[in-house]
Formats: sequence, structure tokens, C-alpha cells
Amino acid sequence: MSGIAISTRANRQFRSILQHNYFKPLCILKNANQKKLFDHKRATFTSWSAQEAAIQFSLTKLGLIAVGVPLAVYVYKCTMLVLFQNKLIYVPYLPPGSRQVQLDNTLVDQRMLCKKVNVWTQDGCKLAGIIVRAKKSKEFQAGLDETSWRDIDDNDPVMIYFQGNAGTMLTRLPVFERLLLHQTKSTPNLTIAGIGYRGYWLSTGHPFEKGLQRDALAIFDFVRQQFPKNPLYLYGHSLGGAVMLYLASHPHVQREVKGIILENTFTSMQDMAATLYPQSWLPYKYLARSPYILRSRWESEKRIRAVTTPILFLSSVDDEIIPQSQMMRLRDNAINAKFTTWIEFHNALHMNTYMQDGYLEAIKQFIDKTL
Repeated sequence: MSGIAISTRANRQFRSILQHNYFKPLCILKNANQKKLFDHKRATFTSWSAQEAAIQFSLTKLGLIAVGVPLAVYVYKCTMLVLFQNKLIYVPYLPPGSRQVQLDNTLVDQRMLCKKVNVWTQDGCKLAGIIVRAKKSKEFQAGLDETSWRDIDDNDPVMIYFQGNAGTMLTRLPVFERLLLHQTKSTPNLTIAGIGYRGYWLSTGHPFEKGLQRDALAIFDFVRQQFPKNPLYLYGHSLGGAVMLYLASHPHVQREVKGIILENTFTSMQDMAATLYPQSWLPYKYLARSPYILRSRWESEKRIRAVTTPILFLSSVDDEIIPQSQMMRLRDNAINAKFTTWIEFHNALHMNTYMQDGYLEAIKQFIDKTL
């Protein structure tokens, strides 16, 4: 009995201890240690997560920069081509200051007679240009009046010169001097009319394809009015060749013109975009294929098929701007021309063909053959 009583008393004491929470501090201590360990692990995990997030954000940022910057440049180039393509194609502001240069005697060889003229287009632009010819022997001593530049025989040839995309007719004076003043090789009694496009030299307006086409028609009408009986020739260099081919494709012009001369001219502006920017990653040649994006197309390869007059091709083998292959394609597409003559110049570049041996002879022979 005494053993049972002791056991019962012990149980009551144990229950009393539990009721009075004598072990509670131990539990609290254990829970506090667990909480502290948990908080430490949570802080460590939070720190690692923040570092990983920062690294991930940095990688994302670098990726966006690596992709975004080239894409932005690409889009920028596309936008510039669309918005400012005429500024890239037509550059009358080069060389700098050329539009402000005035015609005076110091610019013109004293053996030439040079007259400034203005031509008005149907849409109200004033085109500024010059008409030049070699002075006759009597004009070196006698005084010249305002109409002296028209004082030529009815059989004397008149050439309308269409310039390239930069500069003015004053910068072409060396070309005119060589055509007019060589003692033995120049075409006798030749007169040259060089009228600038809209936006060039002292002309008003801004250049664009339709505008230059209107200019070409107005220039032709003006020259024909000034020289109603003289045989006419059209000469186009580079962009001027495209302008001239547009003019020469008109039937009423073909009836009036004895022949045309093409020097280093391109097949189309689309082909020039592919030539100047051949890299596959550049946007220009792809954008140029769309008629809604490339507004100045100058499709000379198609236009030359409508030309029936004789054609003289003057091609620089080493042209650094327009490949000679484009001139060959123009020649091959001149299927309706009365006849074609092909002259090429080795070691000649885009702008110095007129200085090459055989240049003057080719033009003189062509004019003699077609007069």
C-alpha cells in the first residue's frame, strides 16, 4: 500500500508542476532559438534573393542595351532615308557656298561669251543658268550687247547640258571651256545652254523628281524659243543623264533633237541604293524597292527604250560612283535608238571624263555624223 501511495503522490506533484508551467521557460528558450535560427536563415535567403535579382536585372538591362541600341540606330537610318531622301539625292549645297556665287567676268575665260538667263517653269519656279559659246574673231574687238549670245548661224549646233546632283553650272565652266575652246578638236560654232534645276545655284524651289522633270521641259522650250532653227543636242551627266532621258523620251522632243549624249549615268535610283550600300544588314537597298518609300526613282533603264534619236555613250571604266555595268545596261536597252555609239575611257573617274583623250573627238564626230 505504501508503494502505491508514493506513486500516487508523485503523479500529483508532476501534474502540479505542469499546471504551474515550471518547464515553460525551457520551451520559450527552445522556441526563441528556433526563431532566431529561422530569422537568420530568412535574412540569408533574402540577401541571396536580392543579389540574384540585382544580377538578373543587370543582365536584362545589358541585353536590352545590346539589342536596343543597334535596333534604334537601324530604325533611325530608315527614318532618315524616308524623311530626308531628297537631301541625300540632290545636293546643290555642295561644294559649300556654291549657291551664293555670282557670275562675273573673273570666272569666265575671256575667249568665251557667257550670258546669265532665267527660265520660268509652269509651276512658278525661276531657273537660273548660263548660255556660253566661243567668241567670234570680230567679237574680241567689237563691243557686245545684250543680244550677242543669240548671234549665231541657223546651222550652228546648240547643246542643252544637264548637270549632275551637286554644284552649279558655274562649276561646269571647265567642261564648257574644253568643249568650246580647243583649237582643233572642239565642235565648231557650238553653243551650250546650261540651266540649273530648281533649288540649284540661284534657282528657286526645292529639287524632287517631278520638279526636275518639269524643269527639263521648261528648259527645252526656252532653248528652242531662243534658237528656233538650230539643230539641238541633249547632254546629260550622272543625274543629268536621267533628267535628259526623261526629256528625250517625249515624242515632240525627239522630233526636234538630232542626238543625245549620255555620260556616266545610272540605270535607276534603286540600283544606285544597292550599289552605294551593298551590305545586307543595311536597310537602304530594301527600302528602295518600295515605291511608297523611295520617291525619286529615275528609272532610266526603262525610259531609254522609248528614245529613238541617236545616242552617244561616254563611259568611264573606273567610275568610282556609278559602275560601268549600269551604263552597259542602258546601252543594251536602247533598242529603238536610230544608232548608238559606245566610247569608254580607261583610268577615267566619274567627274574627269571630259579631260580624257578622245573625249572631244567622240563628241565632234557624233555631231558631224548627225547634223
